[in-house]
Amino acid sequence: MDEDVRSALDIEIVDGDQPGSSYVGAQLHWGIDEANAKAAELGLPLRFRDAS
Repeated sequence: MDEDVRSALDIEIVDGDQPGSSYVGAQLHWGIDEANAKAAELGLPLRFRDAS
């Protein structure tokens, strides 16, 4: 995902906090419904869902 898309969707990429960790995640800074509406508005072929 390029920087323009991450910025438009307010997504933060999170790397593992321990040396040698291979964890990489993405964190939304607003609600899932709002992020999905913005993705649809931008014509992006993706949707967010709750991880639980």
